[in-house]
Amino acid sequence: MKKTLLTSLLVLSAVVLTHCRTKDITPSQKYTEGVIILNEGNFSQANGSVSFYKFNTKEITPDVIKAENNGTGINATIQTSFDDQINQKVYLVTTAPDQLLIFNGKTFKSEGVVNTGLANPYGVAVASGKAFVSEWGGKFNAAGSYSYAEAAIRVVNLSNRQIESSIPVGKEVNGLLEFNAKIYVAVTGANEVWVINSNNNQVETKIPTASRPNTLEVDANNKIWVLCSSGNLVRINPTNNQVEATIAGISVLGYNERMVTDALRQNLYWISGVGAYRMSITATSAPALPLIANSKFSGIGFASTKNQLVLGVLPATNPYSSAGEVHFYDNTTVSNIISSSGIAPNGFLFR
Repeated sequence: MKKTLLTSLLVLSAVVLTHCRTKDITPSQKYTEGVIILNEGNFSQANGSVSFYKFNTKEITPDVIKAENNGTGINATIQTSFDDQINQKVYLVTTAPDQLLIFNGKTFKSEGVVNTGLANPYGVAVASGKAFVSEWGGKFNAAGSYSYAEAAIRVVNLSNRQIESSIPVGKEVNGLLEFNAKIYVAVTGANEVWVINSNNNQVETKIPTASRPNTLEVDANNKIWVLCSSGNLVRINPTNNQVEATIAGISVLGYNERMVTDALRQNLYWISGVGAYRMSITATSAPALPLIANSKFSGIGFASTKNQLVLGVLPATNPYSSAGEVHFYDNTTVSNIISSSGIAPNGFLFR
């Protein structure tokens, strides 16, 4: 983006003044000791945003992306994210428009965008210098809903920000998980989890699961758990790609499932239409009641350094037009509630 001399001088003056006021804070320290809140936004208004909440000061910085990128915000709806803390990158998948956005994981300065070749993307996982993006495709049926005929995994070469290959799926596809240089893909429409070798972009195997697998997590025993929109939790052993257990009777949303683990990866947490649930990885049956009852949960995370469950909450009225809240829980007790300064907080990244 071109800048006039006057704009450059104003920006330089602001930087100097800010540095004088906060000389003990470097850009890399600005977004630390807190939680990055991903606000989905309203699809028709494309007003997704990213906020930051500082644990020690209890202050929230709204619209971090706009603040760090010369007033340019996301201007899209946030679907999912991938937090690459090793390489200090954050990847956001957005729709309306369809993009993969890449940011510096410490400063949140933009480091690139992939906005060509994606159609209704949803999930992302990164391995071997590539981003694997699940997408539903742009083909619709006569009723105006997705046909999924063009659904695929797009493989983005992160060195040049170009799509280097495409893995056809042809069925509804959602969450992805990176584990040991393999990409595990929830192929919801096929009732399978696909395993992709991230080095050669080849599908190594397809694992049959309970109906409608949606999102995946790894536990303390390095087993992969799959939360299915049919109300099942499936445990997969990645050493032999076999299903070890299926637990039925799980309360779920029925779509767009969201699940996390605690700090030690000994417990699974997920949200449903009636509340937030917790289940030990050693359990053999579904929990009968929610850990926390609430029908308005929109996102879930776990702050390991605080040992707190973090939940996004939609307002009771106009849920996708008014700012939501973020609740922090010590077990079942709310320790803090903050305004997210954004619409529909659906994900959290922790620093």
